[in-house]
Amino acid sequence: MIRVDRFVLLRRLCVAATIAFTMSGLFAEEFTPGADDVACTVVGGETKYYTSLDTLLAEITNDTKVVVFKACTLSSFVSVTNTVNFYSETLPGCEIQLSTTAKFEIHKEASLNVSSLRFRREKAAPAPFVISGGTLELGDGAEILELLMSNRGNAVRVEFGTFRMLDGSAIAGCEASTRCIGRGGAVYLAGAESNFEFFGGTISGCSSRDSGGAVYAAKGAKVAIKASAKAFGNTAESNAGSGDLFFAESAGMPLLSVVGKLTGEVGVYYSGRTGAADSFAVVDASVDASSVCSKV
Repeated sequence: MIRVDRFVLLRRLCVAATIAFTMSGLFAEEFTPGADDVACTVVGGETKYYTSLDTLLAEITNDTKVVVFKACTLSSFVSVTNTVNFYSETLPGCEIQLSTTAKFEIHKEASLNVSSLRFRREKAAPAPFVISGGTLELGDGAEILELLMSNRGNAVRVEFGTFRMLDGSAIAGCEASTRCIGRGGAVYLAGAESNFEFFGGTISGCSSRDSGGAVYAAKGAKVAIKASAKAFGNTAESNAGSGDLFFAESAGMPLLSVVGKLTGEVGVYYSGRTGAADSFAVVDASVDASSVCSKV
């Protein structure tokens, strides 16, 4: 029989409760927005509330957390020059309605990390997300939905830098509608310094008039695929087989990496390969690459 003194047991329970309360305070953020507030910033422990997302984003000068409380609109050009963690307190995500002038441009060494937010736009316009040297990351609950593009537009355009998708993210129903150069309904990789890390999530129901209904990778662009990344239901008018991922002429460079075990499925179409000596894919030896379908 084991005897525990009642006072000792009570003291231990009190200590455990104090630790639990303290830990919950470390990980839980509490916000008290006013009735008209749509979002707030958190910088160095200081919280500031805003009634306009445009005003909030125009004032960011440091590494910042941006927390959205309810559905709102964005109409401005946003130049991202630092690290911005952009998310919603309402799961599975608040909706941000983009106007035709709304645009995020992510510059060198900057990072825009998005989760639990949905982006939509009612009218055709150029790319709302342009990466010019930095990183755009879509995390759990981040969705870019039903965008119609014009003027060589894409949902995400990578001039140089990195676009990353993680589990729980999605791009769906986006259309590169320009008849002359309609490439990459969801993602356009402009060249050798542009990278797409498709590490999870889905791209579905996207389309283009030319090639790469989901993703168009120009010469020298690099794509890495892993985990549950999945592309399906994407279409391209001119190259019927290039609905998911299209690579322009590879020139013998290794442009596609399959990292670890791939449980999703992505169709791959590429041009410019003239023989087996023209290396295209770099695959880890432990990988079952049967879910990557390549077509010439």
